[in-house]
Amino acid sequence: MSVSKKTTNAQGSVLPVVDWTEEVSLPDDTLYVRHQTDSLIFLVSLDNERKVTTLRPISGFSLYLGGVADQIKKFSFSPSLADKTFVLRIPDPLQKNNGDAKLYYSGVCTATTDLRRLYQLGAVFWRPNDNIEALHCYKYILDRNPSSVAARYGTAKVCIDKKDQCAFAYLQSLVASNPEFIEARELTIQNPFRSEKEDATFAADLGKLLDLDIPLAERVSILNSQAFWLERQDKIDDAMRVIKQLNATESELLGIYPSAAFAYYTEAIHAGLLEEAKGAYEDAIASYRIADTVAASDRLVPDSSRYEIDLGLARMLRKSGDTEDSKALCEAWSKRWKKLVTRPAHRPGEFREDGIGEVEGRWEFSCGSPEKGLQLIEDAIKKDPESHTPYTALAQYYYSIGEVEKGRDAEATASRLLQAWEDRWGDQ
Repeated sequence: MSVSKKTTNAQGSVLPVVDWTEEVSLPDDTLYVRHQTDSLIFLVSLDNERKVTTLRPISGFSLYLGGVADQIKKFSFSPSLADKTFVLRIPDPLQKNNGDAKLYYSGVCTATTDLRRLYQLGAVFWRPNDNIEALHCYKYILDRNPSSVAARYGTAKVCIDKKDQCAFAYLQSLVASNPEFIEARELTIQNPFRSEKEDATFAADLGKLLDLDIPLAERVSILNSQAFWLERQDKIDDAMRVIKQLNATESELLGIYPSAAFAYYTEAIHAGLLEEAKGAYEDAIASYRIADTVAASDRLVPDSSRYEIDLGLARMLRKSGDTEDSKALCEAWSKRWKKLVTRPAHRPGEFREDGIGEVEGRWEFSCGSPEKGLQLIEDAIKKDPESHTPYTALAQYYYSIGEVEKGRDAEATASRLLQAWEDRWGDQ
């Protein structure tokens, strides 16, 4: 057990991050459930006798989080952690136990293969769009253990990859037998074969998951999906109520383990735009500040996104009466925006990123002349009608003046043009 570093949270305080170095004990049928591997994150508080008083799951695979909780509670932590609160980080157990290359290249599943080896091989062989060998392993496991969680979930994932409805009988049986298996419940709701009537209840079905005791990062993910679907169904007011919950939950996550929230900064930017369009300026400021917190912490956030965040925040501060801070943000980008302009595309199929028209146009409609900003963006569209980036800027302009439908139309055009480019040139 080691204290590896300290992480500054959204409120500016510091929580120690403790790396768990002990072996994790899980049954094979739990350990070898194939999933997107990631560290298990808990918020832990100890009393002065080093007994666990708070153990809160923050992020990670739900079956693992539940499986290791008792082990953590019984562990004797270092005296230096007595009467403290810290983040406990545990390496994903499957990733740790799934690194044997020999198994992948020489392992074979048969009816007589040892059951534990079948579990191992099923996890090793599972690859998106290349999982026939894994399916054979799962079949032999189910022949011996029809209630196997690993085999039922693995088979369901293979069915999903094949776009086969066989997935949902397995998922429904998993939810019935393992109601705490959050990932299986989510996949059941996300059924791509949902009817139009079922689509109408998608956001409500996601909402039912929020009534469960789920990890904080998973709660952020579900709220984010719920907001997306409500907006898609033109339930803008409902979407904005969910976004408010999302902002509060994401702020809490940033205050505990910031990197778990890094994936959502683009959604926070869009939430800010939607709230801006509906005149909810204080809520929009909250959304932009969440995006800004991520951008300040994550070096992978591109400068183009930092630009959008700062300009959105500048507009909201000005509209809410804080002209001084708004002016400071605008001045910071008044010349710097030129560094974001990429060179023009000269050859057929060359990907065109941000051109001068839409980059300067964003600054103008946010900090200078909205009319000039619109003109610059429209000129960029005329010059490069097959590029998606001017339409993205146009969408942001429309949101900034309260034209939600026009903004959504421009977003749809940007998505269509980007998809068309990927279909034609993406593999070249």
